Amino acid sequence: MKRSSKIAGVLSVLALAGGLTIAAPGAARADVVPQPPWSEIFPTLTDQLACLDDPSGSATPNTHVQLFHCHGYATNGGPQRWLFMLWGTLSPGNTAYRIVSHNLCLGPDQSGPLVPGDRVTLITCNNFGGPIWTLHSRNAYSGDPYFTLELGLSSGYCMALPDFSGGNAEPVILKPVIRPTNFSTGPSASASNRHQAGYCQGS
Repeated sequence: MKRSSKIAGVLSVLALAGGLTIAAPGAARADVVPQPPWSEIFPTLTDQLACLDDPSGSATPNTHVQLFHCHGYATNGGPQRWLFMLWGTLSPGNTAYRIVSHNLCLGPDQSGPLVPGDRVTLITCNNFGGPIWTLHSRNAYSGDPYFTLELGLSSGYCMALPDFSGGNAEPVILKPVIRPTNFSTGPSASASNRHQAGYCQGS
C-alpha cells in the first residue's frame, strides 16, 4: 500500500479515536487519545512512511530506537508495538503517558545530561512510572489528529528527527521545542493502531 493511502486511511477514522471535550463555550475539540492494545508510532511528513522501531527487536535497556518500514501489524512486528500507559491528564489536550515496549520505557539516553540531539532510548522504567511523555494535541480544528510528544511534563525537549527522509535506521532524537511538526493517531487499515508521533521541527 502506498504511503498516501495509508495516511488517508488513518486520517479517515481519527474523529472516532479522539475523546471529545469542550475547549470553550461553543468550541468542540477532539484530543488525540491513543487506543489499546498497542500502537505504531510514525511521523507524518517524511519522504517514506517509517515507524518507531526497536532495532532487531532487542528488548534490551540502553538501545537507541530508530525509524524502520512499518510492520507492527505483521507476525514479526513486536519491535514496533508501543503501549501508551496513562499517567495523567494535565489540561485539555495535554495528557502524560509512559510509552512501553517489552517492559522497557522510551526515554532519553542515560549516558549524561540531556542535550539537544540525544537519542531516544529504551530504558528501564523508574519506580515513579516514568519516564513520561506529554502528548500535546494540536487542536487546530475539530477532529485535528496531530500532536507532539514532549519528554516529561515541561522539559522543553520533544521527539524529533535529524531530517525527514524517513529512511530505515534513521535515528530518533530529542530537540528543543521550537516549532513542532504535526503528528496523528488512529487505527490503520490493519487491526493495529498507528500513531503519528509528535516530532519537533528540524532546525
